[in-house]
Amino acid sequence: MSEPIRVELSGRNAEKFRQAFSDLSGIIIEGVMALVPEEDDELKKVTSKLVTSITEITAGWAKANLERPSLENEEIIARTVNLFEEAKLKRAQCESQKIANESAKLDLMVKRVETALKLIGMLSNNFLLEGDKLTLVLTNQELAMLNADIRALQQEPGYVD
Repeated sequence: MSEPIRVELSGRNAEKFRQAFSDLSGIIIEGVMALVPEEDDELKKVTSKLVTSITEITAGWAKANLERPSLENEEIIARTVNLFEEAKLKRAQCESQKIANESAKLDLMVKRVETALKLIGMLSNNFLLEGDKLTLVLTNQELAMLNADIRALQQEPGYVD
């Protein structure tokens, strides 16, 4: 079984709406009549009456809806516009948050690289090689700086141990 086709028409110009509805009704009548075998005149007559009745009922319904105050339509349009604006705002907020997160990640990477370079520079003079034994020699001040840098990195957002 095929899905029904749903057509929605609306407009502010009643004459153009009636013309469009009339054209649509003609298309529907032609389509339904094309399904009836040409050799069965009785079935054609009954089908034509049925389709005409349905079209008249639908036209009455459409006319009643068209003549309804446009305030309801304006309210629907305003709500729709509001929903689109809210969606745009949320999308912009998400983009802003993504940019802030990326910026924080980059800042953390810079701090880590700076700390690593500082440690390399600082520690390069502190290694003592005796035979096959490598010893790191640090002063209390150098050890305190190293601990402070490590603690600062651990407290950064996004730090993973």
